[in-house]
Amino acid sequence: MSARPLTDREQQAWAELESALRRDRRFERRVTASPARPRWRRVLLPLMAVLSMILLVAGVMSSQPAVIGAFGVVWTATVLGVFRWLFRAFS
Repeated sequence: MSARPLTDREQQAWAELESALRRDRRFERRVTASPARPRWRRVLLPLMAVLSMILLVAGVMSSQPAVIGAFGVVWTATVLGVFRWLFRAFS
């Protein structure tokens, strides 16, 4: 094997190959070494579901507009969170 220097075209191809490999390694490192999801994210949806049920019962018992409004806000966020979780789980 001869030790001749690379031509300009070969050097350019080599540089493109190295940059593509570097980008691929960065992407792979980012995907595989992503930190574990924080615990609060795993607990938030069940807590919101429990809170919405508590607000539902409190709203029925007291008929206060503030409690009913809080239930509407928490319940909507809970339903959207459940749909988001389902779509991510089954896609």
